[in-house]
Parts: sequence; structure tokens; C-alpha cells
Amino acid sequence: MDSLYAIFLLCVCVMAALALAEIPQMEHIFEVIERERPRPAVQEAAARGVLSRLLPSHSESFKFEIVSKITSKFVV
Repeated sequence: MDSLYAIFLLCVCVMAALALAEIPQMEHIFEVIERERPRPAVQEAAARGVLSRLLPSHSESFKFEIVSKITSKFVV
């Protein structure tokens, strides 16, 4: 399970770095990722499942909610 978590974090870091660099070739990949994104209910269920495996005694203490994408790069 630890290796899966490490792979996930690595993927997130790589995607964030690429997005910040604004590489034009990545635009198509990001469009595909956005188009193939699971429904919010599926994402929430997946996050709830991971948390219940990692922190079974505290999993009921968390509430999951999908936050809409922010279009601006700067949030005030």
C-alpha cells in the first residue's frame, strides 16, 4: 500500500510541475484527463475507501466534497 501511495504522490507532483510549466504539448493530455475524469460520486467513494483503509478508526470523521475547478491562477 505504501508503494501505491508513493506512486500516486509522484504522479501528482509530475502533473503539477507540467501544468505549472505550461508545456503546450501537454494540453491535449490534460484535455483527455479532464474528459475521462470519473463522476464526483465515484471520486468521493474512492477517496473514502482509501481513507478507511489508511485510518479505519477515524474515517467517519471526514467529509468528502468535490470542489469546482478554479480558472484563475491566483486565488485571493
